[in-house]
Amino acid sequence: MAETFWREPHRAWSIAESRWDNLPLTERAATNNEIVARLRPGVSLPQADAELKAIDRQLEQEYPDFRRGWSVKVISLRQELLGDLEGRVHRALFTLMLGVGFLLLICCANVANLQLARGISRERELALRRALGAGRWRLVRQLLTESILLALLGGAAGLVLANWLLPILAALNPIRGISFAAFFHNFELDQHVLVFALSITLLTGVIFGLLPALKGAGADELMPRIKQGDQRSGGTVSGRRWFNALIVSEIAIALTLLVCGGLMVRSFHRLQYVDLGFKPDNLLTMKMVLPDPKYSSYRTRVGFANQVLERIRNLSGVIAAGTTTNIPLEREIAIDAIFNVEGRPPANPNEVPITSHRVVSPDYLGTLGVTLVKGRLIDKNDRAESPPVVVVSQEFARQAWPGEDAIGKRVRRVRAGQTFPWMTVVGVVKDVKEDLFNYRINRPVWYVPYAQVENNFPVNLVVRASADPTTLIGAVRDIIRGVDPDQPISKIMTMNANLSGVLVTERFGAVLMGTLALTGLLLAAIGLYGVMAYSVSHRTGEIGLRVALGAQPKHILELIMGHGMKLTLLGVAIGLVLAWCTTRLLVSLLFELSATDAATFSVISLLLGLTGLLACYLPARAAMRLNPVEALHYE
Repeated sequence: MAETFWREPHRAWSIAESRWDNLPLTERAATNNEIVARLRPGVSLPQADAELKAIDRQLEQEYPDFRRGWSVKVISLRQELLGDLEGRVHRALFTLMLGVGFLLLICCANVANLQLARGISRERELALRRALGAGRWRLVRQLLTESILLALLGGAAGLVLANWLLPILAALNPIRGISFAAFFHNFELDQHVLVFALSITLLTGVIFGLLPALKGAGADELMPRIKQGDQRSGGTVSGRRWFNALIVSEIAIALTLLVCGGLMVRSFHRLQYVDLGFKPDNLLTMKMVLPDPKYSSYRTRVGFANQVLERIRNLSGVIAAGTTTNIPLEREIAIDAIFNVEGRPPANPNEVPITSHRVVSPDYLGTLGVTLVKGRLIDKNDRAESPPVVVVSQEFARQAWPGEDAIGKRVRRVRAGQTFPWMTVVGVVKDVKEDLFNYRINRPVWYVPYAQVENNFPVNLVVRASADPTTLIGAVRDIIRGVDPDQPISKIMTMNANLSGVLVTERFGAVLMGTLALTGLLLAAIGLYGVMAYSVSHRTGEIGLRVALGAQPKHILELIMGHGMKLTLLGVAIGLVLAWCTTRLLVSLLFELSATDAATFSVISLLLGLTGLLACYLPARAAMRLNPVEALHYE
């Protein structure tokens, strides 16, 4: 439990005041209490969980009416604070590491091709040294040393570049926007990063430098190599096969990386335009915790909220204003309630229906821009002395009264040891995305009038402006201080800023994976161009002979382009199979998008094919312009 959750210093700590007499701390039926404790040294979370569950079983036997169906669970503070976010970020980072690995393979294939070309160009030199008595392994060690030295120089340059790019990566940090915790330390090049980078550099230098070294220091055909007149007339069949194999692998990996990046970018784009159930534009939100003893009376709390709302509505540029206990997609723990439906047996304690519990002021739902499906919204006539009413979401109505009209039906909150009045459903509204980490689903929600439900929950103020809502911050703050000069205000932000924070993990993954994919595409294009250009340079004599025998420029174009496009199409075919297997790992990260989305696969394949076409055309164009006399001079 002794773990650091954040490294940035806090400026101040404040005590969250609550009306303890209203909290069910002494009720045996209480089920929503959370306890923070420090484990003894050597005690693990599973051990503590098992011990508390044993105590809970004893309590269930002593108080079956209150404890049946309920239990305790021990989790780390880290898990409590971060919830599902940690798992989501870990999955995103795993995917990004996979993308980085693919990009590394593409880079290494390019470097291996360059090393192989360099080795072929030095075949005559190495063969002479072998003939003069140099051992094969001595030459291999020399070539391998050169490869590792190049890798170390590249790694050092990469660290310098990484240090320059760190501020950009830090700006995309998916955790920094969350104030209560951060399991990412500051982005920095510490000793762990340096050791990892050095290890990867040495490993790639050895693995991808070994094959060119063995090939260059080969023991076969010493005399043909020594007699070789010019490097442009050389190049063995086995050497060309290695070139082709490496470039096909590059294209296949690049296509896989592009498909993964394309899927994540498309998923993020869909998330940005998902139907939230309300209109987030031009909304300003802020939180207030009303302290005791100043607001020990519930009527004083209602009076404070009414005064603030009335003055805010009179501001120029304000369309509407309201309060709620939780704004949509709020980062804090949501307030839930167990309920019963009139006319049905009491809920089974082992399968209790739960709804998100929202205590709202009149005009809140209208301020939020929620669509009314049937009935009416909560209004000013829903006072404390009026019959209790409730507005429910479509999902709530579907679960409570499947296939029936919810208007006029009655529900009530359930808590053992307490009796709540029946509330009549007066309206059904469109589902609103309420849960930060489970925005893919719609939770049942009910909205009850602020004046009819005593509570000491924080007050979330929502203001809809006619233009930029940030221009109202100063005026709204002055109004609150005018009503109560000592009232603190926190979490002042626009709803769009809040939503941006909700999608920060998806944005982080989409931007980085998209960047990796485009980089992979560029490197694959460079690699293909390099291989084709090298092939043209080594086929100078053949091309000159073909031209001398009557071949037209279009024939030369077809020859070079045909060879390059065969490699490209083979790489695309293999890449489609590899991408189909790899994208299975992205299922949990995609929103309303199949991991085998046909449109993404088709567009990426076409893009890579066009890129290969361009990469092949440039060397082919150069081959068309060869002078046959000059070319035959080397034959």
